[in-house]
Amino acid sequence: MLGPYAPVDLHLHSTASDGASTPAQVVERAAERGVRTIALCDHDTIDGVRPAQAAGAELGVTVLPGVELTCYWRERSVHMLAYGFEPENADLAADLAHRRGIRERHIGRILDRLAQLGMTLDHRRLIELADNAVVGRPLIAKALVDAGHAPDSRTAFERWLRKGRPAYFAPSEPQSPIEAIALLHRIGAIAVLAHPMLDRNLDLIDELATHNLDGLEAWHARHTAEDSARLNRWAERRGLLVTGGSDNHGPQQLPGIGEVWVPAEVVAGLTARRC
Repeated sequence: MLGPYAPVDLHLHSTASDGASTPAQVVERAAERGVRTIALCDHDTIDGVRPAQAAGAELGVTVLPGVELTCYWRERSVHMLAYGFEPENADLAADLAHRRGIRERHIGRILDRLAQLGMTLDHRRLIELADNAVVGRPLIAKALVDAGHAPDSRTAFERWLRKGRPAYFAPSEPQSPIEAIALLHRIGAIAVLAHPMLDRNLDLIDELATHNLDGLEAWHARHTAEDSARLNRWAERRGLLVTGGSDNHGPQQLPGIGEVWVPAEVVAGLTARRC
């Protein structure tokens, strides 16, 4: 063990969406650090869950099924974390397939605009680079860098891909977090508002609580200790669960797996709420 690391990390990403490590590699890194329970929460896909669970069974790491759903509320991005579902659920599979279709059409619009601006990227090549995972703006930014159109991904976002820039498009057919909560409860999942301090979605908590939101992500890489304490108090007053994780996307990103302290008892809270 390389510690001291938290025994729990309930917000991790893999190459199934926009992470840099395969699901098995995510589990291997968790095991190396003595992190005993993790949740793979890739964006709008659960393709990495079963491979991660298989690796976890060999390495002694419990892998909870998770997913991070992209939603929108009053033209703002809102992410909902889901836990405690069966990965083979047909309703969830249909929702994720629908999301993938929307995303592919959205990415197509971005690539068309970039081509109009003199920067042609091959959509099929992007899919190949994603290894059949989700193609998103981070991968487009990387492709722009590789093609010599920008010195780095941050510049690519600032010049073309960020809101207000020439190749930005607002999402079509957006799903609200209220709709996401309804879907998640229909499949027996727990709905948690992701990194509310990062997205400055505190004004949304009370509204979502009236629509049966289950919990808040209190501990996060971009939350301060004061943020986490405030969210814990907020959750206690409203009878909500608290969860947390590093939101790590790869070995080069800090904080790493287990480097955001999350109490082990949050897992028991998730289990009790699901029961």
